[in-house]
Amino acid sequence: MKLFLHSLSVFILVTSCAGSDDKCMPPGTDEFQERAVSLKAPCYSIETCEIHPNEFGYKILKDGKMIINQINIPAVQGNKGFPSQESAMKTGELMLNKIKKGVFPPTISKEELDSLGVI
Repeated sequence: MKLFLHSLSVFILVTSCAGSDDKCMPPGTDEFQERAVSLKAPCYSIETCEIHPNEFGYKILKDGKMIINQINIPAVQGNKGFPSQESAMKTGELMLNKIKKGVFPPTISKEELDSLGVI
């Protein structure tokens, strides 16, 4: 029985890879460069924006595409924006750090906002 299972697993392995065009390309070839580019780390950025006079928000972009649009202060009741561009940017940076650590969607507490000086 063990011999049969071993033979079966080898057969499956061989047949599943037989038609694959996925080859290991040596460094320096064009195809290798294309694959290397596709494996690069994502590029994140933060943009602040004025929502209303003296109220700001932020956007977090991943490779140029918006993934978070925060126009209100999170964890605070109401629909009020951040009091300054700096406070919006500080909060956006904290959220981006959480995203880079694998937390998605990121959350923020009143205590964290207080420690940043936002509230």
